[in-house]
Amino acid sequence: METPDKLPLYPAWRQAEVQLLAQGLTYGSLVTDEQLKMLLGIPEPKTVADVTRIQLLFMSQREALRESLLENQQMMLRRTEGIGYTVVPPEQQTRIALEDRTREVKRALAKLAREVSHVQQEQLTDAQRKENADAIAKVGSLSGMVRKQLNGPK
Repeated sequence: METPDKLPLYPAWRQAEVQLLAQGLTYGSLVTDEQLKMLLGIPEPKTVADVTRIQLLFMSQREALRESLLENQQMMLRRTEGIGYTVVPPEQQTRIALEDRTREVKRALAKLAREVSHVQQEQLTDAQRKENADAIAKVGSLSGMVRKQLNGPK
């Protein structure tokens, strides 16, 4: 029987964080996908229906752990493709965060531009066409501002 001071923390990501830190997690450490799944208590799927449910469980627990490590320990986890996650050293964190999030912002703006530009104009009222044109102009302005702020003038 577990004593109250030995009960695992809930949700699982809280316990995983405690265990990782106790195991010496530090800048430059690598946490494999298998290790993370084990620490989070993620089961192996037994049926096809389990696959998506378990993937979503893993994703939500992993993201909560990443957020907690970042906010509470100032440790940023970054995906190391095909292996797991690496704790980014502080001297690289600013550059990596800017590179990664700038790429995300640019992708999101490009998607937004496509979505507001490829509209069946013939099916819109005059007011809706004006709204669409205004949206296209806003996206263009926003894209220019983002490019200037994050990349410098081009």
